[in-house]
Amino acid sequence: MGSNRGVQFESRYPFFISTCLAIVTGIVLNCLNTSLGNLDKVIDGIITFSSIIIGFLGVLLAILLSIRNTEIITYIFAHTQKNVLLKYFRSAVISGLLLVIMSISMFFLKKFKGINLFNLFTLDKVLFLLWIYLMSYFFLSSYRIIDIVMCIVFKDPQATSKRPKSKKIEPDKEEALKKRYSMDKKDD
Repeated sequence: MGSNRGVQFESRYPFFISTCLAIVTGIVLNCLNTSLGNLDKVIDGIITFSSIIIGFLGVLLAILLSIRNTEIITYIFAHTQKNVLLKYFRSAVISGLLLVIMSISMFFLKKFKGINLFNLFTLDKVLFLLWIYLMSYFFLSSYRIIDIVMCIVFKDPQATSKRPKSKKIEPDKEEALKKRYSMDKKDD
């Protein structure tokens, strides 16, 4: 979460990599004219793994909430755009839930065989490509938020204490200001 280019890359790489992976998979499926075959065990594994990651993201959110008032979290929230972490958590959890729903619907993939879309793809291949996209997007967005939270949790607390000293008013000037403004209020 450093430079502007780094922030732009960090916020967009799950989308771009997932899109590229789905396009490459679509090209390979179309060129090789392969059958999707039996994916039941893979789908079971993806549902289980996605559910575990969604639960882990919930635990990470609880950890962040428990250390919310610490100096490191205050520093991070003061020096990053507001709602960035919320947006990252939200995208990971929503894409995970969509992946689980899509994975469950993949069990019915055989019923969509032979339905052509624009004479380019069959409906079962389009649903498979959407599943590939959701799966890679979820994994990448989950990695992004897990990486950020781990950096926050294991960050050296001394790194944030190297801030410039604040300009504090000397005690005698503070007293003079208090007297000056308290007298003005008595006159009103």
